[in-house]
Amino acid sequence: MASSKASASSSSSKPTGGWTYDVFLSFRGEDTRNNFVDHLYAALVQKGIHTFKDDEMIHRGESISSELMRAIEESRFAVVVFSKNYANSSWCLDELAHIMKCRDEGELKVILPVFYHVDPSDVRKQKGEYATAFQKHEENFNDGEKNDEVNKWRGALAGAANLSGHHISDATGGEFSVINKIIKDIMGKMKPRGMEDNLIGIESHMDALTLKLSIQKTQEVLIIGILGMGGIGKTTIAQAFFRRISFKFEGSSFIKNVREGSSTTRDVCALQEKILIDVLGTHLEFMIQDPEDGVNIIQERFCKKKVLIVLDDVDDVRQLKFLAGSDTWFGPGSRILITTRDEHLLSYANEKYTPALLRMDQAVELFSRHAFRKNSPPEGFKELSDRAISYTGRLPLALKILGSFFHGRETEVWESAIDRLAKIPNHEVQEVIEAIVVSKECTDDGKHQGLRSNVFERMNNLRLLIEGIVVPKKYMKQQGFRSNVFERMNNLRLLDVNDKFTSHEPSFLPKELRWISWNNYPFSSLPVPQASKLVGLKMIDANIKHLWKGQKKWAAVDQCLSIGIPGSKIPSWFREQQKGGKMSLKLRPKWQTQILGFAICGVFGIDFGEHVSIVFRFENTEMFVPKLEADMTDAPPAAKDGSVFLNYIPFSSFEKMHDDYNDFQWEDWSHITEGKLVIDYFSTFGPKALRCGALAVYKEDVESIQQIKPSLSSYYWNCKLTQTSANTFSCTD
Repeated sequence: MASSKASASSSSSKPTGGWTYDVFLSFRGEDTRNNFVDHLYAALVQKGIHTFKDDEMIHRGESISSELMRAIEESRFAVVVFSKNYANSSWCLDELAHIMKCRDEGELKVILPVFYHVDPSDVRKQKGEYATAFQKHEENFNDGEKNDEVNKWRGALAGAANLSGHHISDATGGEFSVINKIIKDIMGKMKPRGMEDNLIGIESHMDALTLKLSIQKTQEVLIIGILGMGGIGKTTIAQAFFRRISFKFEGSSFIKNVREGSSTTRDVCALQEKILIDVLGTHLEFMIQDPEDGVNIIQERFCKKKVLIVLDDVDDVRQLKFLAGSDTWFGPGSRILITTRDEHLLSYANEKYTPALLRMDQAVELFSRHAFRKNSPPEGFKELSDRAISYTGRLPLALKILGSFFHGRETEVWESAIDRLAKIPNHEVQEVIEAIVVSKECTDDGKHQGLRSNVFERMNNLRLLIEGIVVPKKYMKQQGFRSNVFERMNNLRLLDVNDKFTSHEPSFLPKELRWISWNNYPFSSLPVPQASKLVGLKMIDANIKHLWKGQKKWAAVDQCLSIGIPGSKIPSWFREQQKGGKMSLKLRPKWQTQILGFAICGVFGIDFGEHVSIVFRFENTEMFVPKLEADMTDAPPAAKDGSVFLNYIPFSSFEKMHDDYNDFQWEDWSHITEGKLVIDYFSTFGPKALRCGALAVYKEDVESIQQIKPSLSSYYWNCKLTQTSANTFSCTD
């Protein structure tokens, strides 16, 4: 049956693989809409099978709509429910004819007939009620039309009824068992839509796990462990296997990253809730408050149910205790898969599977896909590729990440990076492998090499390679690293961490650091090094009292600087300070020839927001110059006692505009020989600063300070001035 109104468990756009729907349902609404088809549709959707089902009970028009034809053509399978009145509808018969046509032309993979309280022989030979229906159709057609149309319908019915299907009758049993068989038939023939096409060597893993899971042992509950080092592909293998066999169970659940998602009692309860929701296929009417309660609920609901549960990346026996504590929790035929690096956690598993490393030819193919977007290295890169691959241990994840790192880079970069790796002693190669593997979860949009927390302290020569460390809060350990963890990380430029990342105040920070973000910093000071290249500092809810011990001076004269820290006082070297968010700064005569830049500082309350704006107005007795707006990025939220936000904007940013913008006229404002700079400092979201300070930095202010080479890089934060109208400039990041 068809109409202009339909429901589908997926969007109308074609996904990868060319199909919009997995299943098209063809049925006679008055017979089955509110019973069998409704239940079948719900079961299909619950299993994640994208299904097209017509929702209109009354047809408008006499021919099948283009929407229905397109839905049939864009479906992988068709389930045709033959019922008592199916043949009475010319619309249903047109629909069936188009289904059979698509099958004959190879556009439809499988047709599954369901004979709902009708004899398959009556459908095949058009006997009984089907004969009566065809008699009426023949009477409604003119002689010229009769043969072609009716014969097409008869052929479609005969062809569909000859296919293997399911018969529902009073003698064959209930509908529920047939629905389960239909779902198994469909899922058994479904291949994931392109998801496994690029998984090199996956079939050998699937074959090995199939033997170990012994699906045919329907009365036993089996626990199988997938054991191996990080990056070997445990999660990928488990996901692929889960997709292939989950349809054989009454319910299934894949819990990814158990280690990361079970750090608190609430996290464990949330995982228990997810298992219940996945397996039962419905939302819970309650929240689990205690893991022990969750254990009892899981046992009560699953003890008679055949389930498949995958627990990915388990690293603590307590996780198993609350999620899959015993095989007695689950019904006969259930299977529990556990992926872990710790063999001790699999002491009560029935089987263990340790994936083998990729063969060399497979490693080359996987590396090449990510480095060159091809299956093999191009001319001039084969030797470099082999050298790079030798440091990955042929681990899939390491190959992907190292290949992605080299993608699009010149041979000089390859040689430099590989030479660095070559300096690492052989006994540390394993550490290199682990470092590459874990970096995937900590990279800054692929721009930096980041290393996850559990390997920092084991790095030796590898530290020279690290350019960025990004450790999200969820990865943080309860106990921090040694205070000297950053030693020998001479190329470290980005540090983005949280809480007690080090057990004590860091004893060393590299001079190359450009940006530090350390929320909830627990120590009173930060060892910013002499001649630092730091341009951005963000510390939310920190306990810091001063940035460094002793007197340290350096000058930022050619690039932008941004610092945001907890606090309520403006540094004393801001000679001009005033309450509120507005103040004026007197400019000396001929200031343009002597000035290096402007430093601005503001104190904000706890609700000042995450971005601030600075509005400049140059004034003298002759003219008024419109305001200059600067939108500074990533100002940190205030701590309990407020936050201090400091910016430095070099005068060279104004001068550079003369070279970069043809319409910029230096004379528009350069003749303002003296006057004052009026400054407004406020949050982008409204509140002004509680107190502000400003300083015009002149050349003599920094002559006494030993200067580093003027290479201070705006590594993370940068402000760019543009002219928006006469005497008006916009400053943005």
